[in-house]
Amino acid sequence: MLNSTISIVVFSKDRACQLDLTLRSIIKYMKLPFTLSTIYLSTSDEFNAGYEILKDLYKFEFIKQSNLKKDLLSVIDTDLKYYFGMCDDTLLIRNLEYDTIFETFENNQDIMTINLRLGKNVFHNYFEDTVKIQQPKFNKDNTYDWRSINNPHWNHPMTSYGHICRLDEIKSIVEMSEFENVNVLENRIINLAKYKSLNICYDKHRTVELCANMVNTTHLTNICGNISIVDLNNRWLDGYRINLESLDYTIGNHQRFPNIEFKYYKR
Repeated sequence: MLNSTISIVVFSKDRACQLDLTLRSIIKYMKLPFTLSTIYLSTSDEFNAGYEILKDLYKFEFIKQSNLKKDLLSVIDTDLKYYFGMCDDTLLIRNLEYDTIFETFENNQDIMTINLRLGKNVFHNYFEDTVKIQQPKFNKDNTYDWRSINNPHWNHPMTSYGHICRLDEIKSIVEMSEFENVNVLENRIINLAKYKSLNICYDKHRTVELCANMVNTTHLTNICGNISIVDLNNRWLDGYRINLESLDYTIGNHQRFPNIEFKYYKR
């Protein structure tokens, strides 16, 4: 049995409609005790109105971003043991429960994180991509040495989202880092979380990234689709939400989906 509640932090910017989808996936698949806080940034009154609707729909904590570092530290200043970060374009796609993977992580302090973004089933990064991702050599307990492989997928020891880690470790990294957005935080974490060589993953990965659009202003070469955040927000304000079940085809062997198609229904 898990000996602590997990602190889930979801980062969001101008995407209340997609955040609603992320939150529903967590409610559906998260089988471990958790608290959930969303740190959100809205760049217009219309985008802000979308988050106000979410506050009425969910009992989770919503923090309007003023200083990302201070906001994040205020959430993870807790005696909880574990941290799980997500972004508003990420979905849980399979049950996350207390099992042999989590038990192994809990009992082995040499393991840095549980990698939810990748599993032994993932051989391709983007959906319909034909280029195979080189995988690390896995130990019998699904641990692997992230330092042993030189590709930008498996050789991340820890990230701000898509990994479960020990909260005190992510907290110490955040405290010593300066960053203006989640993408820069990601780089800081990757560069600083190198003091343990082991990660662990599931046979089948637990999250996918729906790269439907882009809201960051610092990593402009990231591959994404062209679904307008304004159009999505207008649908949300008009009372529509994205159908989670219509995305079941993402429960496969790929990590990212740039050419996603959303279906909607009246909430």
